[in-house]
Amino acid sequence: MSNVSVYSFADATGLTQYVDSDGDFYSNGTWSSTGTYTASPLNAVTYGVAQYMCIRDNIGDNPQRVPTRTRPQNWSILSLLYEYQASGSTASVADDAWNLAQIGTNTGSAAYDLAGSAYALAGSALGILSTGLSGTYSFWVGDTAGAPTNVNITFVNGILVSAV
Repeated sequence: MSNVSVYSFADATGLTQYVDSDGDFYSNGTWSSTGTYTASPLNAVTYGVAQYMCIRDNIGDNPQRVPTRTRPQNWSILSLLYEYQASGSTASVADDAWNLAQIGTNTGSAAYDLAGSAYALAGSALGILSTGLSGTYSFWVGDTAGAPTNVNITFVNGILVSAV
């Protein structure tokens, strides 16, 4: 046996699913505009430098097509989570280094996407504050020992005037 790759993807309902390369899905090679792809059993394709998992049956639907309300996405990006050696594998140190680099790249990409979402959320919050939010708001936060502490913040016309 050889290395087994473990992947994640979002299914048609948006839930994260996990599969491995040891028989959980069929790799159909490079995507084709005339290919027939199924979500059961799972089909995966390569498009450009990425791999995609079929989440809805389709014929030749481009994995990078922008979905619409009336035409949802049929593909989900297939993210490599990690690889392990099945018994009897003879992978080299160079293979292991390459695999680790791929995992680091996927982790870095996920972190970049998460940071982008956080930036957008912060921008939305800033927009709310700049519209003249006024009042005192109370919430619980953990202190350095993990004990909950009550915090009150007060805004006047979108400007933070106190935090106690």
